[in-house]
Amino acid sequence: MIQLSRKMLVSGIVVAIVISAAALAALQYSNALTVEWYVEPGTTLTYLIQVSGFTSLGDPLNITSRGPPPFCDLNNSQMTVEVTWLPEVPSGLDGASFSESVIETTKTTLVSPVIYENGTEVIDPPHDLLNSLVSHCLLPIGGWSHIDSFYPDEPDFEFACNTYISKFEAGEFLVGHRYYNIDAGNGWVGTVALETGIPLTAEIWACQYYGNEWFSYHIVLTLTQT
Repeated sequence: MIQLSRKMLVSGIVVAIVISAAALAALQYSNALTVEWYVEPGTTLTYLIQVSGFTSLGDPLNITSRGPPPFCDLNNSQMTVEVTWLPEVPSGLDGASFSESVIETTKTTLVSPVIYENGTEVIDPPHDLLNSLVSHCLLPIGGWSHIDSFYPDEPDFEFACNTYISKFEAGEFLVGHRYYNIDAGNGWVGTVALETGIPLTAEIWACQYYGNEWFSYHIVLTLTQT
């Protein structure tokens, strides 16, 4: 009788341990899916802008002239954006709903003017391009592994591509989009702070290698002040 009681006691302990482990796993999974905004409307973000690339006339085998890239006037200037609106995060997250409701939603406004380090103003900067880049990369925090599962780390190597990408490793979260075909393409990518969802760096690029005019530009934004 005593042996039976001991067996029942041991069995009860084992069951309790299993249930506790399952509850802990469920809690951890639930926490992993908790995605919410940390940043608040009214927050301002200032970025240093750097531009590289080129423009060329003539075909690639017979270049007649070579010049600076598009948007070269932005090089070594600064811009500030303000967080103006944050969308509700969908309750049933998947890749399509997250990209449509969060990534592609305009969440910031560019505060003009865009200025050089010496204080002079950049004439007619591409407001939509710069603002959209930061807005795409501004994300809610939490559930990083779950969000990362929506998109590939890198597009499959093909002659054409149109996909979002993400990568969560070594304490960093990267999000981006790439589009290209055999002779032209564009894309953007941001490195996002896990604690705040604010893009620490954001990059946008485009290239075209056909016809008599071809170009390549790469714009990098680096956070300098919040």
